This record gives sequence, structure tokens and C-alpha cells, in this order.
Amino acid sequence: MLLAGALGCDREAANSCGSDGQDLAGPPVELPILIQPTRHCRAPHEDEPAGDGPEGQVCTWQAVAGATEPGRVFADYADCGVVRTQRPYYPMPSADVYPQGDPRLEEVEYASELQWVQAQIRATGCACCHSDVAPAGPVRWTVDAPGNWMGTFSDRDVAALAGLIDTSMFGRFPPEDNNGFHRVDSVPSTDPDRMRSFFADELHHRGRLPEEFDDAPPTGAILLEQQAYEVEPCACGEGVGHDGTIEWSGGEARYLYVMEAGAANPTIPPNLDLPEGTIWRVDVPHDGTPLESGAVEFGVVPEGAAQDWPHAGAPASLEPGQEYTLYVTRDVAQPITRCTFIAQ
Repeated sequence: MLLAGALGCDREAANSCGSDGQDLAGPPVELPILIQPTRHCRAPHEDEPAGDGPEGQVCTWQAVAGATEPGRVFADYADCGVVRTQRPYYPMPSADVYPQGDPRLEEVEYASELQWVQAQIRATGCACCHSDVAPAGPVRWTVDAPGNWMGTFSDRDVAALAGLIDTSMFGRFPPEDNNGFHRVDSVPSTDPDRMRSFFADELHHRGRLPEEFDDAPPTGAILLEQQAYEVEPCACGEGVGHDGTIEWSGGEARYLYVMEAGAANPTIPPNLDLPEGTIWRVDVPHDGTPLESGAVEFGVVPEGAAQDWPHAGAPASLEPGQEYTLYVTRDVAQPITRCTFIAQ
């Protein structure tokens, strides 16, 4: 499960040989293994127009960063159960900023913009956790709250959607591959400027100033830490041996990278998990058997696994005497070994 340990779950002590002593996510506790994003096409509902996909279908990425076509509901065209494996889902209480109601709901222009924002959110994977479709209740804010549901947003959440807090580590699809939705801030939108303007007005309505958030930490800071982590030389036999055998520490793994030295550290899909400089990447699907250290040979895809990079053919050979990076994770964003080695 993505970020188990990174966002509130336990971390392992990281005392074993090969652990880097920092930021190692512990094993998932009653959390599902991440299911990778996939694009699904479905026939439109009978009361809806034809979609933009092949034969009039509606095509949607099953992902937190995904969005269905504008005006449609994400949960109608994608499996929110899959999406919720991509974040640690658990209900969290909402804010209650307008307990006495909000007179702005009587203003035609405001009500129209609020409805537009609501429809935009419903069309995205964010609605899987921020609406009534969340099985155990929403996570903080929800588009289904009675009255002005904007009152369920904390000031920080509002600031993030106004573009005042860095949310880039959430990951994004290009809009041309995401039904026109841009993920500039935490929630994708077909009109990011309009979305930001709405939330900037909400922040102003609450009496908050943009500069109050100048020093606000980024959302997903643990991912920034992982991305910025400086790998050190491997120890305890870790790395790729002269016979191609790959050794790592920390237990079983689902994601295995061999990269050029200096390549960025991988984090989350869809756009931050395959850094430039990746030479070989092997994935184990969510329902597959994890890999064991010493049981994988460089360039040979283990049974039940899949080669994610290169997309076809064998990886480039490792040059003896050259430095490379080994990056191994228990699940997405759960690194267990990340170190540099010298090819033999």
C-alpha cells in the first residue's frame, strides 16, 4: 500500500544491515497492496451522451490523479476500490466552517461556481475519498456535505487548491491523456485558473492572506524527502554481482530498479516512478509473489513479474567499473534498499 509508514503508519526500526536508517516505510498493516493505474473504457450510461473514446466509450484512468470526461462521475467509469489502494485510505473528520449556514448559497453567481467546482471534483479520482462513495466515510473534506460543502475544507486545504501550497508530489497525467484535466494543484481540473480563483476567493472570504502560507510545508513532504534522499554506497553484498545476481536488504520486494548513478529516486505513479536514467525496472503485480534477494538475475524477468523498463527488449549491459544505483521497494514509495554499487 502506498505510503504505509509514510503517512501515519508505523516505520521499521531500520537497524538491519543495508538499511539506510532514514525514512524506511514499515510493512503494511491491514492495508492493501497498491494496484497500478490502468486505463479502462466503458460504454456511457444510457442517459448520457456518447463518450470520446473508441466506439463512443468513456475512457478513464483508474488512478488518484485520473479523471473521467467532464460532466460525468468518476465512480461511474472507474473502480474507486482500486483507486483507494493508491493512498492510505481512512476516514478523517471534516472542518465545519459554516455551522450556521452560508448566505452565499443564495447568490446565483457563487452557487453556479460552487456547482462547477463540485462537478469537476466528482469527475476525478479525488472523489473516491472525498465524497459519500468512500466506504467508511470521507477523508477530511467532502463534496457531499449538506449546505455549503466548502465548509468542510480546512484553511490549508483551501490554500492548496488556491495554488499556495506545493502539491506536485501527488503526481499527474498529461491533460491530453486525462480527458482534458490538468493536475496543477491537488485536484485536477479542466480549467486550473478558474479553480484556483474560486479557492483564492474562499480563502479571502475567511480572512486569510496568501502570504500566511508562504512557509507552509508541501503536501506529500515524505515523498519529497524520498526524492531528495542521497543514496550511499551499498554494503553487506548488496548490488549486482559478477554473475548478474541482485542482492538487497530489507526483505521481499515488489519493485526493483537498476539505474544510472545520479538518477532521480522513484516515488509514485503516474509520472514520478520511472526516472530518467532507469536501466532496468521489474514490477510484481499486486496479486503476485514478491521477489526475494538473491533470486533475481539482472536482465532476466522473474516468473510472475513484469519488465516495466525497457518496454521491450533487454536492458543495456552494465559496464564493469562503472557506478550504478540499486533501488528496491517493498511496495510503491516503501524503499528498503537504495544504494550505489560498482559493476563487476
